[in-house]
Amino acid sequence: MASVFSKARPSNKPVREGHLAWWEERFAGLNLAEITPDVVAEGRDALVAEPYVKGKVRRKRGVEILPKEYKRTGATVNRYLATLSHMFTMAVKEWRLVDRNPVLGVSKRKEARGRARFLSDDERSALLTACGKSNWEPLRTLVLLAISTGARKGELINLKWTDVRLDAKASRAVVHETKNADPRTLPLTT
Repeated sequence: MASVFSKARPSNKPVREGHLAWWEERFAGLNLAEITPDVVAEGRDALVAEPYVKGKVRRKRGVEILPKEYKRTGATVNRYLATLSHMFTMAVKEWRLVDRNPVLGVSKRKEARGRARFLSDDERSALLTACGKSNWEPLRTLVLLAISTGARKGELINLKWTDVRLDAKASRAVVHETKNADPRTLPLTT
């Protein structure tokens, strides 16, 4: 199973393995041919309804505090489905164990819209001031680039001077190593 997620970030592997463990328990006793879109949809609905516990039992001033129960969000349920879908895609294309991916016939849950949060002028000034006090001199420049371009840390750290063009009219940096492997251009402001 580890080789199936070889391209995944190492931090995601335990999460995906947890997803698969949940599906494995859900489908216990079924063979691959018996896992239909209806069976997957029932699993999806059970996943939504099933509460999960986050945290551990702890004591505060002699009182036992139990961990809270939560419901899974639409995004979390969709990640469980994506993990299962990946396994079936491998079973179809690579291992030739089944003819179809039953997850493709199952609708996804609605996901909450992400929120856009920007630093206020005071927050930005405080952040840049703190970066200026750092022992690592390039930190302020790196954070300033991140704020002004919206680029990821890895994209900025991997930039080379040959990727940067400073012109009076249109300064820019070309990021070759992006999250989706497509190069992109970052406009640079003064």
